[in-house]
Amino acid sequence: MPLRLRLAALLALVLALPACDGLVNETIPPAEPPDETVQNGVSFGRLFGEPTAAELAAVEADWAGRNTAPSEGRVVGQARAGGATLYVVEHETVANGSPTVTHYGIVRVPDGVADAPVVVVHHGGDGGVQVAAFTANDGVLPFASVFAPIAAETVQVFPVYRSETVDTGALPALGGPYTAGGAPSPWDYDVDDAIALLTATLELFGEETDEDRVAAIGFSRGANVALLQAVRDDRIDAVVDYYGPADFYSEGAQRLTGALLLPESNPTFQQAIGLPGAPYLLNEVLDPLRAADDTYDADADYGPARLDIARRSPGLFADRLSAVQVHHHYRDGIVPFSFSEAFAARAGGAAASFELFPYGAPPASAGDLSILYHAPEAEDMRPSIPTVLAFLGAELGLRAGAPVPAL
Repeated sequence: MPLRLRLAALLALVLALPACDGLVNETIPPAEPPDETVQNGVSFGRLFGEPTAAELAAVEADWAGRNTAPSEGRVVGQARAGGATLYVVEHETVANGSPTVTHYGIVRVPDGVADAPVVVVHHGGDGGVQVAAFTANDGVLPFASVFAPIAAETVQVFPVYRSETVDTGALPALGGPYTAGGAPSPWDYDVDDAIALLTATLELFGEETDEDRVAAIGFSRGANVALLQAVRDDRIDAVVDYYGPADFYSEGAQRLTGALLLPESNPTFQQAIGLPGAPYLLNEVLDPLRAADDTYDADADYGPARLDIARRSPGLFADRLSAVQVHHHYRDGIVPFSFSEAFAARAGGAAASFELFPYGAPPASAGDLSILYHAPEAEDMRPSIPTVLAFLGAELGLRAGAPVPAL
């Protein structure tokens, strides 16, 4: 497995980077917690305890106060491929409330479309968007091939995330590569930039797009971004979540966060600290919760860290979601099924429409897990494709909404 894919995949399992702008310094009561909740100096009981109403209100106030309006979008590259034109769109967006950053994405416009629905496609991992890639997880052309009926009738928008690159190598006519500015902000300012890029796309391609019919689909890391965009962006009518880390209160998130708290000599720590963003998480979020000797600090302020978790857990705000489909293999070796299970437990009764589609059988042991189940093209995951086509087709009013034969 290439290093980029391995690191990107593992990143989806670890608690995201914190936002730089915690709005509330609500100190959790400093009473000594039960010993079993403390892992190497951090109380998981305090960190992962259910958020209060005040904390949820603070997250929503944070979102409401952000500026997601882009500068005027510009087409900086274009090329034809597979019955469509690909455009590289550039715009400026706000960087955590400070100086602006330049942001990019690819917009794919099929030949002959007019007043067409829009699908925002959120890639997996942290390696950016590629014109051509190994799977539909992070490639424009693979996505258009795997989900061809939808791709033929919609305009697709593929945002990169901050500090990532649009890899145009497969189509040199696009120019580039193009690298977005700003510091990484997984599952947080990813959403701001995607909202801004969608706005820029609708302005640039007004004749080709219908702003009243918009859906989002995300893979792995991008699935959570797609869900959070739907929470924050009223234009998103439906979401498809492919094996996303969609609940940071899940067992998987806590277990992998704990890996970063192990001694540096521990092999599990060495693996975890090599993940993109993990050093920041350890140094800026987890370490401040501990005493100087890495023991428990009863007086530590857990408030900002708790907000970082809450703002990355879309299930907490599921009443803002309309139609949601989740697809996840029980034996996914990259993002544990427990993420989707926890998300379904929260969101299933709150979203207007919610379906979880599990695939395969629960693993008997860790040896049953495999990265091969982390792609829509995987043999065991292929039945998800006609289900997604029918779902998005029906939600967006497309011909693809008619029954699709099983693959």
